[in-house]
Amino acid sequence: MCVEFYTLGRGNNNHQESMPSRSKNYYLKRLGFESSNLVYRELANVLPKRSEKIRLIASAMNEIHATLDEILKSILTAQLTTFHRTSDQTTHKALQKKLKVPVQRMNFVHVFRLLAPLLKHYSQLSRNDLKNLDTINKIRNEITHEGFEKVDYKGRNPFHDEDSLAQIIFDCAVLVNRLHAFHKSQPGYMSLERLTSRPGYTLLHKHGATVES
Repeated sequence: MCVEFYTLGRGNNNHQESMPSRSKNYYLKRLGFESSNLVYRELANVLPKRSEKIRLIASAMNEIHATLDEILKSILTAQLTTFHRTSDQTTHKALQKKLKVPVQRMNFVHVFRLLAPLLKHYSQLSRNDLKNLDTINKIRNEITHEGFEKVDYKGRNPFHDEDSLAQIIFDCAVLVNRLHAFHKSQPGYMSLERLTSRPGYTLLHKHGATVES
């Protein structure tokens, strides 16, 4: 099959103008799919079969990871706004909004490494809490790149041991509360109301996590 490559014009930020126009279902037709249903059928034939239980646990782990990621990024954004002190709330919120964009583009590891020196000096966060944060991120990467069989949380695999899964939920609910307490104790605090709509937070909230102001 011939694959065509198109070069975007240099110096042109409007990529859509540089790309050739496409008819509806262009790539479906290029790959020989007569309908969208055939795409899903091929995925089902090619990708590894996963039970509903495995898919649920993987989804839960991704959502828990996303919840912790959101809190860490909110903390980092708030910390960055303290470099520009102002009593004008309009200016303060505008600065937070601007800083949030580049911070949201950062990955979990970069944000965690930047915050770790601050977090480890907070009395309510233990060394074990920080280790749990790092482990949750590793689990998420293992699920994505290596599969669920190699996942390990404190010597157990949550995909095979329900008590291990419950331990992750418990530990992460505690983490949410402690990270939020740290966040509130620092200047530049910003509300985490957006976080409450995440499924991962809903799960943790049922078991004690709260980010209420």
